[in-house]
Amino acid sequence: GPSGVQSCAGASRPLNAYSETERISYMLDDLDLASLSNRSFKFLDFGAGTGCISASVLVRFPQSSGTLVDVNKRLDLNEHIQEAIKGRYNNISWDNVKSIPRHSFDLVISTDVLEHIPDWKSAFRSLVTYLAPGGYLYVQAPSRYPSPNWPYQGIVVNKLKGYFNLNDPGRHVRHGLSSKDLYDCAVGCDLLALLVSEDYVSHGQVFCDFKPRTHALFMKP
Repeated sequence: GPSGVQSCAGASRPLNAYSETERISYMLDDLDLASLSNRSFKFLDFGAGTGCISASVLVRFPQSSGTLVDVNKRLDLNEHIQEAIKGRYNNISWDNVKSIPRHSFDLVISTDVLEHIPDWKSAFRSLVTYLAPGGYLYVQAPSRYPSPNWPYQGIVVNKLKGYFNLNDPGRHVRHGLSSKDLYDCAVGCDLLALLVSEDYVSHGQVFCDFKPRTHALFMKP
């Protein structure tokens, strides 16, 4: 839940603005809007990183199976999680992306990937091609904008430091995508927007420090 989530190593950690634990917690809350429970489905995690995002989906949805693209290190899973997801996922390298079948996934996940790609709109459109009809696309990325809760002076100072690569990367306000960026691109791909937000909200409470996160859930008709 939003107040805490089991990490891949199995230890409960407090939330903070940039932890993978937080990203997982809010992704799972967002996916409650999708009709995925109590059904078998296939998902694609494009740019899986540590693989913990995928592991959390596999645990939450016992009838799911995953294809993980570009796992950059071995999953650090406790024995319980290893047993729960055993045989339900496969790893694909970037070199073998072309082997992934198009129009065949019920859920495509992209977390902290699109903001690193110069032509991110083309990458977004490519993700859509992997969706089966009725499938869902879930995207998370750092926001382009700082939180309105952050002192304006701190924003200006951090912007200036950014020009000299002296700023905190977590507070690099030029790095990220806005909710409007994602929404406009999704509409151009004929997707339906179920959630497009630029903060973390759960039970009426907003969780963000310097930089909110853009998170969106779209459905392919």
